[in-house]
Amino acid sequence: MSQWALFSGIFNIGIGAGALVGNQVSLHWSMSAIGYIGAIPACAALVWAVLIFRKWPVDAGRTTALRHSSAGNRFPADDNAP
Repeated sequence: MSQWALFSGIFNIGIGAGALVGNQVSLHWSMSAIGYIGAIPACAALVWAVLIFRKWPVDAGRTTALRHSSAGNRFPADDNAP
């Protein structure tokens, strides 16, 4: 399976879930509640990201640069190897 097909499927799930939640909020509450309901997964994602980055911190001094070969393949550059 191509990575782009996987990304496309993930985005389509998000679009469909957002449309479904928006429809249910507009039916059962009001359109003014959509922003508040949308803030719930946004806050959950923020909390999750903070917890993940505290557990596995990113080393700002080390980068993994990518370079292109003549064939167009990507592979990590050896320039930044420790």
